[in-house]
Amino acid sequence: LNSALIIILISICNCAYKLLEIANTKTITVKQIHNSIYTLLEQDLFVNAKIEGEKAVSTYETSITTNNSKQSDSNIIFPVALIEKFLRSTHTFNVSANSPIYLAAVLEYICADIIQSAVIHCKNNNKSRINIRDLELSIREDYELDSLFKKLNIRFIGG
Repeated sequence: LNSALIIILISICNCAYKLLEIANTKTITVKQIHNSIYTLLEQDLFVNAKIEGEKAVSTYETSITTNNSKQSDSNIIFPVALIEKFLRSTHTFNVSANSPIYLAAVLEYICADIIQSAVIHCKNNNKSRINIRDLELSIREDYELDSLFKKLNIRFIGG
């Protein structure tokens, strides 16, 4: 699942970089991340990911403190600092303060959606542990996740 999320992250970032080159700007903002997920995600998956991203950014903006990290200020689990480091290291573009928060919240939502689908799949099959096969089957049963994984050509080895 970690590798799949990294592939999704790379795809979103590559799309954002292309949008920056088209717009001839040098700073990755929430707008570029938003437009990138709009091109990659389907219908409800996009809408819910956008809501989670906007909620994390607004939470961060209302609770900025000097002693906490962006991750704790935005109330998300995914590491904002690592995503910001990834955004800065791949190209020479600047990164706005809110774009890594938005992207981390989107990835966190996608991961949570996959895990929730896998949990439902396990409960339906009377299993107490999620394995790779359960992840694969739960993704294939969800139309939007399935189309995302097919679009990005993501498969689980052993699934």
